[in-house]
Amino acid sequence: MYAIIKSGGKQYQVQPGTVFNVERLKVEPGQKVEFEQVLYLNDGKSVRVGTPYLDAVKVSGTVLENGKAEKVVIFKYKAKKDYRKKQGHRQPYTMVEVDSFEADGVEIARKPEKEEAIVAQKADGADSEATKATTAKEEKPKSRAKAKSGVGKLGDAASEKGGGAVKKASKDVAEAKEEKTAVVSAEAAGEEEKLTPVEERTADEADDATSEREEAAKSGKDLKEEPTDGE
Repeated sequence: MYAIIKSGGKQYQVQPGTVFNVERLKVEPGQKVEFEQVLYLNDGKSVRVGTPYLDAVKVSGTVLENGKAEKVVIFKYKAKKDYRKKQGHRQPYTMVEVDSFEADGVEIARKPEKEEAIVAQKADGADSEATKATTAKEEKPKSRAKAKSGVGKLGDAASEKGGGAVKKASKDVAEAKEEKTAVVSAEAAGEEEKLTPVEERTADEADDATSEREEAAKSGKDLKEEPTDGE
């Protein structure tokens, strides 16, 4: 069932429970309003068409709020005339909810009321959601404890593996240090045995002088042993 009404120079197709905006009415929110300019009515069994309006037919509703629509910008200009004009506008409106249809003084349709079953179903859904949330909160600490225990086991295994690796690394470092010390000692010994060029030349000269002295001493002994002519 639906009807077509006219308000503020515009036509609206409505049915019981419809919420729509019309041009601003001088009615406060919460008050009742009636639309008597009904152009068309379909009650599901018959159709009524007005000429232009239906007699003894009206649509009743409740005002929900009075407000303003979104801003619309109007910009005007004229080329080569240095004319620019900018203006904003928000159209006022009244939000209405349709409550019922009346024909010949009899109410023929009314907006559906909230049934107790629907309310109870929503309440049950809310209770189930609350129960799920409570269960989830209780399960979170357990999962965290399991995660912590798993992490602890992994940490222990890693520490054991890490300890073996550290011991092996320490042993390798110690061996490397010993090898380096031996190499340094060998190099130092080689440097001590090796003489500089000056030292080598001095040693050679000393050896030559020694050999010359030995030869001179030997030649002097030979002269003493040889007899002279005067003797």
